[in-house]
Amino acid sequence: MSLAPTPSAARGDLTLQPPFFTSSLFVNTCRTDIDRLTDLFIQEYAHGATAPFALFKSIWQEQGWTYMHLKVFDARTRHTFLTVVCRLFIGA
Repeated sequence: MSLAPTPSAARGDLTLQPPFFTSSLFVNTCRTDIDRLTDLFIQEYAHGATAPFALFKSIWQEQGWTYMHLKVFDARTRHTFLTVVCRLFIGA
């Protein structure tokens, strides 16, 4: 399985191959980020937050997850990326 970037249609741009997002290099790092996100939410929610969705949204934005769905531009690769991230959230 090759994890090296492959050339895209645009000159100078690189597109990661979908298998990268199922590799331990990505999965372990993403799992750590998700754990941090959920731990921050739990800590803040324990202090008596009355609007859990608004709280999670503010933490989501503060931690830089705002444009997470736009991190990968290639459609085939983006599908793999989002599938893996969703599965990691479900397993968190």
